[in-house]
Amino acid sequence: MGSAKAIAQRSAGGKDAEGVPVSRLCAEIDERVQTFLTRPIEGEWPYLWLDATYVRARRASHIVSVAVIIAVGVNTDGRRESLPSDLIRGCLA
Repeated sequence: MGSAKAIAQRSAGGKDAEGVPVSRLCAEIDERVQTFLTRPIEGEWPYLWLDATYVRARRASHIVSVAVIIAVGVNTDGRRESLPSDLIRGCLA
């Protein structure tokens, strides 16, 4: 997918990201992720694909294996879109 420098450049809008504090890059990425996660999901989505993968994560100073659920919905126009995890939780509840 690319080096850390390439990822930083993409997150900085293609500009050279050298000398940019990591905290600023993370804040910009967090903002984009939050925008993605809170976007409105409108219309009908008759198809839903769910998959999961396990990753190692730190929880209360321990490394544990946790499932990451990936969901892709297809609307009536045939457009595929990744769905936010809170929407997935609501569908599975």
